[in-house]
Amino acid sequence: MITIRQAQFPKDLRTFIDLPHHLYAGDPNYVPELYLTMKEMLDLKKYPLFKHTKADFFLAMKGDKTVGRVVAFNNGNYTRFSGENVGFFGFFDCVEDEAVAGKLIEAVAEWGKQEGLQAMIGPLNYTVSDSCGILTEGFDMPPMIGMPYNKPYYAALFEKHGCTKQTDLVAYKVPSTLFPENLQRHARIAERQLEKEGIVIRPFNMKQFEKDTQLFHQAYNKAFARNWGFVPLSYQEFRYQAEGLKKIADTDLVLLAEHQGEVVGFICGIPNLNEVLIKMPKGRLFPFGVFKYLYHKRNIHTVRVTIMGVVETFRNKGIDVALYKQVFDAAHRKGIHWAEASYVMEDNTVMHRIMKMTGAHVYKRYRIYVKKV
Repeated sequence: MITIRQAQFPKDLRTFIDLPHHLYAGDPNYVPELYLTMKEMLDLKKYPLFKHTKADFFLAMKGDKTVGRVVAFNNGNYTRFSGENVGFFGFFDCVEDEAVAGKLIEAVAEWGKQEGLQAMIGPLNYTVSDSCGILTEGFDMPPMIGMPYNKPYYAALFEKHGCTKQTDLVAYKVPSTLFPENLQRHARIAERQLEKEGIVIRPFNMKQFEKDTQLFHQAYNKAFARNWGFVPLSYQEFRYQAEGLKKIADTDLVLLAEHQGEVVGFICGIPNLNEVLIKMPKGRLFPFGVFKYLYHKRNIHTVRVTIMGVVETFRNKGIDVALYKQVFDAAHRKGIHWAEASYVMEDNTVMHRIMKMTGAHVYKRYRIYVKKV
């Protein structure tokens, strides 16, 4: 018999976090989430998102065995910003069993109905700025930092139980950090134009962390305001994420385009910490994982470009090309072998064109679903 119960106690949350370790045991491409990070993301009292978001965590049980998990949540900021009466679900994991998946999806739909919502969208962990979607193509390589990974059967389970496509996302593999010759001329022209207009590209300054985080936050919310699924991040949420990245970021790969004291563009490249985490069972740093972490951290050879944005009034000036050139050059100097650019929405024609000009190709695809309630 399959039952669904809420995960409410510390032991339940540990079970929730650890389920994927058992589900993907022996899978060479599985990368465990860092336990401490996951624990923080499930903390209803401390995680900044929950100041405006209601959430419940569910476990699927078959007898006394845990066989699935999911989070259902209602992001108040998204509702106010978009005007859409929808909720979300995330952190979905499940054994290959249609009945178990059905019970989890049914629980999500019932939760949304009880909240007076019209639909539930996911998986999102918790916003489009976080890990989102299920992997539908590209199972032959481990995920980059902050990207999802799942078994190939997930799509069929969702579609079997009334979930339909909301949107697709892709990840590009950039095979070399040498900036392509065909873009060199465009970059030189762009840099001259930016100089004339007083737009300066500089690294994020850790010595003025608070100031640069505030500037970055303002530009982030402006640049992505028209994107599907976007919800403005509060400063507390954005700063929380910035604090997390502060521990692993290389500021030569986090660049801000600035005009008269205002950030008008940005790009963020993050060293692929998954090269280290894949060697750490269950994502535990303690007691001995910290030594593996410190040892292997020095030998990371891939990077993920997580976001690149330009404030709308400053687009079509070449800021995007100039940002890409500088982050490419920095990555090449540091011995980075290749990079991933993700996510790119399926309808983002400008970004798809730029990616192809760099010689990149799509190597992973993801899908976000909607379930009517």
